[in-house]
Amino acid sequence: MRWMVYLVSLLVTSLPMPLVAASFCVSNSAELQAAIEAAASNADSSDTIRLRPGVYPSPPPNGFRETFPHGDNISISGGWLPLIGQCDLPGYDATASVIDGEEQRAGLVFHRNGVGSGETHLSWLTIRGGRQNLSSLFYGNGGGVAIHDSGPASIQHMIFENNRATVNGGALYLAGAQRTVRNNLFVDNWAANGSAVFAPGAGGTVLFSNNTLTRNGFVSPSGLVFLVDFSTSPASFAWNNIFHNNPIFSGYCDISGDQHMLNNNIIEHPCGSYAAGSSNNVNVDPRFAHPLNDLRLRRDSPAIDAGLNSGVSARDLDGRPRQIGPAVDRGAYEADFLFDNGFE
Repeated sequence: MRWMVYLVSLLVTSLPMPLVAASFCVSNSAELQAAIEAAASNADSSDTIRLRPGVYPSPPPNGFRETFPHGDNISISGGWLPLIGQCDLPGYDATASVIDGEEQRAGLVFHRNGVGSGETHLSWLTIRGGRQNLSSLFYGNGGGVAIHDSGPASIQHMIFENNRATVNGGALYLAGAQRTVRNNLFVDNWAANGSAVFAPGAGGTVLFSNNTLTRNGFVSPSGLVFLVDFSTSPASFAWNNIFHNNPIFSGYCDISGDQHMLNNNIIEHPCGSYAAGSSNNVNVDPRFAHPLNDLRLRRDSPAIDAGLNSGVSARDLDGRPRQIGPAVDRGAYEADFLFDNGFE
């Protein structure tokens, strides 16, 4: 009898442990894959997956890839710490849980059965080394993350680094209803178009705020290409972002224009005119602490206290309060120099 109890105990502890119904706490790639598969197949319409700190190599051959029922909600977040259980405390640290495509496979690719109403929410994760190397819709778009046919979707407090796609969305391909992309860092991502973000027009409005985008590039660019492409989406809004030190060549723009409203951005390469009501967009050096390895703001940065206070999150990418001065800062990081002198 004891060996049966032991066997059952071993089987249970080898699976990702549910926190409550439809919630999972995972600590390695196998558990994450099992939790994603369970979320897609169980009877619950809302599933939450929490990642403990660690590196999660995406599985061969094509990364963490799943098709969900069209009405299912899925939420995945990283950096969770133990208290009583293993995933009780939010760490508010986007660097703690890393999904790594190892420069061979995609990071996360989610589909819906038909055009979905289910929500998709990702937060507090690093996505690095993702690859989508073919030319088809499902295998050529979104090297880091690809979300197809979602309902409302949000990508918040994420770091996208060194991701590649043959077609669109080197870091992020996001097709759905209203889409929120907020407080993220995009660095060294590449695609033929939309090297940072591609949000096709099959969905609703895109809300794009407090993101920092730098050192992203293009694979064999031709014609008019964008770092962030909402060109076929309905009217969208971008505010408090920093676009800086991305590639310069004929036909390149930081963000698609015309029907979109842009406010309070640092934007190096604007594209034509933007929607009426756009204002306070400037081309200046944001003065990063170090342009290669620290994209926080220096004390003399023109991005400090230069943002709009509406529609911002409670925390920046470091997990600190988002508004410290009279106005929020532009970009993913809020500057805080209170303890620079060493006194706490």
